[in-house]
Amino acid sequence: MNKCSFCGYEFSNEDAQSCAGCFLSRFCGKLKCPRCGYEVFTRGPGIIGRLRRRKSNAIAAEKKSLVDLHVGDWGQISGFSTYDPKKIRKLMSLGIYPGLLIRLLQVFPSYIFQVGYTQFAVDREIAREIQVTPATEQP
Repeated sequence: MNKCSFCGYEFSNEDAQSCAGCFLSRFCGKLKCPRCGYEVFTRGPGIIGRLRRRKSNAIAAEKKSLVDLHVGDWGQISGFSTYDPKKIRKLMSLGIYPGLLIRLLQVFPSYIFQVGYTQFAVDREIAREIQVTPATEQP
């Protein structure tokens, strides 16, 4: 049972109004009160929790980071091993997303890798947080 924080009405998930036109209605974690229409936040995992769960499953299956690759090896980014939102935002703002192909070019004095046509230089700490699945063939 959910309780509207505006009018105090108690309702179930089935009775709640949904945002019919919103494509994020399955993931946002909000319900609309059937009495007043006020949006109530639920305590479900939401999309962030689901992504973290999927990421932890992928890391458990293949525990390799960019540090474990050899120079010239290809891999596919499977996720990040950090939960620090600042680091994740920084990597994603640079265009480093899970699912992209990555190639390690250099390991000393800093880790240089290539994603697409862009090359990045990071320290060992950041390279350790980029989780990869080694690719068997080159693109």
